[in-house]
Amino acid sequence: GSIFNDVRMGHALETNGALLLVDSASTSLSRHSQALLAMARLKAKDDYTYLHSYSVCALMIAVGRTLKLPDGEVRELGLAGLVHDIGKLTLPESLLMKAGDLSPAEYEQMRRHPSAGYRILNEARLYTNIPLDVCVHHHERVDGKGYPFGLFENEISVHAKIAAICDTYDSLTSPRPNHLAWSPARAMEYIAVRVDTLFDRRVFKAFTRTVGIYPLGTVLRLRSGRLAVVCGQNANEPLRPRVMTFYSVSQSAPLPQ
Repeated sequence: GSIFNDVRMGHALETNGALLLVDSASTSLSRHSQALLAMARLKAKDDYTYLHSYSVCALMIAVGRTLKLPDGEVRELGLAGLVHDIGKLTLPESLLMKAGDLSPAEYEQMRRHPSAGYRILNEARLYTNIPLDVCVHHHERVDGKGYPFGLFENEISVHAKIAAICDTYDSLTSPRPNHLAWSPARAMEYIAVRVDTLFDRRVFKAFTRTVGIYPLGTVLRLRSGRLAVVCGQNANEPLRPRVMTFYSVSQSAPLPQ
């Protein structure tokens, strides 16, 4: 199935024409023939990063919509999502596909991809601000411990803060050479406990409203031992969705509805 009916997206893509904007982000990329060629080379080199770029594009567009950013800005956000990891073109395949932890030297090499991406986009004459900003800053973190520049919260644009969360969420929920895919809920909890250190609070709130931590239909095991299915989101407490219990594990029996 396509990434767009993927459960990891929750309800991000049902919203207000997000898919059309993904389409228009792809179209505006196609007007930049050099950037398009770079994306084609990325697909040939590393299919995972290529698909990840489309997922991040879709998520960023949906979050931009939730934040009520102007249409033109949201389109730019989508384009930024598509090209944010283009710098990985400069990394050896063995590094991109490595299972297990990276050595300090490999990690150092990996940390160069934002700056490399910025150079590629400049050479491709893709000069629009938001894609350039997101490409070089999507690994900056609000506590100043990100890379490449170690910027603090007030120095990072909202666009790069959106990219940081969308990129992390998609990376955690996708199967990769070095880790199994996490459930959407586990990825959300990982991000939630790092709000105000790594991630921006306002953007995280918009992200949870966009995706829903537990997509509709997710089966959860409650502390009581009952199984329940998510039937709605709770805007104020995203970690506590509305659920309908349907099975008691301890009694191995369906519960009366």
